[in-house]
Parts: sequence; structure tokens; C-alpha cells
Amino acid sequence: MVTIILLRHGETATSKNHDLIEGCSDTSLTDVGREQARQSALKIKQHYEVEAIFCSPLNRAIQTGNIVSSVFGHHLQLTSFLRERNFGELEGKKWSEVTKLYGPAIRAADRNGTYDYQRFKGDSVEGVQKRIKLLKDFLRLQYEDKNVICVTHGGIFRLLGFDVPWTAKAEYKIIQW
Repeated sequence: MVTIILLRHGETATSKNHDLIEGCSDTSLTDVGREQARQSALKIKQHYEVEAIFCSPLNRAIQTGNIVSSVFGHHLQLTSFLRERNFGELEGKKWSEVTKLYGPAIRAADRNGTYDYQRFKGDSVEGVQKRIKLLKDFLRLQYEDKNVICVTHGGIFRLLGFDVPWTAKAEYKIIQW
């Protein structure tokens, strides 16, 4: 079994407004987000020895991962398995506008993890679940009985069953695979 310390990226200017659809947009951390990442890394270091740090390839996650990496002294390894879900053509739009166009069911599907954004050239929940399974299989093979940090996004947290706020805040959860 591998212990995963799942760390959400810190606050971005976009994520401060939960009406905006951030998805795979390449946004940056705010000063608050950088401090959140640093504090989370220090808190994790108090409780865990870490073998490796993996990170989504999106800028806000990389910035968070670089802060974590500097605290632990480990090389940051990027993996698309941890990338946020892709909303396709809906990215950068407001949920309030999208629900007017497509009805409230689209937002409900996002919140309850049954989304399918393929019609907008984005991801389906099944596609994201396949990515997570590939990550799980890899980490189980390579890091048996080790602790690994995975820097990712709120959508991945929710898909794994964690209740997290819609505005980003660097926080972590522990899972074992």
C-alpha cells in the first residue's frame, strides 16, 4: 500500500470567484496561494517523510509543487494523470452564464461527479477516472509502503470523494492505495 498526501494547489485570482470555470486554464497563484502552499508543505513535513512529489502540469499546481519541493528537497515530477478536468469550450466562462444556456443540470452534474464535457471538447468523468486509475496503479507499483505527495486540483479531490470548497485553498488529504 502507498500513502498519498493529496495536496490541492493554492488560491488563484480565478479560483477566488467560484462562479468562474477555471479547469485547465493556466492560471497563477496569488500571494495568498503561495503562502497557503508553503504552510501546507511545512505542516506535511512535520508529520510525514516523503519519497516523491508528483504534480499536475498546470501552472498553479506547478507553482504549488515547486514550493513543496523546496521544503522537502525533492525533485518535482510532472504527470498529466493529476491534471484538472477539462471543461473544453466552457473554460473561462461563468457558471451563471453556462446554466442559463444549458440549464441547471450541467452544474449539478459537475457537483455530483457525473459530468460529461465531451460535447464541449472537454473531459468526461470516466476519462478522468481512467487517468486516476493509471496513477494509482503506477504509484502502487513504484512506491509500496512509501509516502508520496500528489499536487492536484479540486476536481480531482471531489472525484476521489473529498468535500472541498469551491474556492481553491492549498489543503491536503491522506489516502491509501
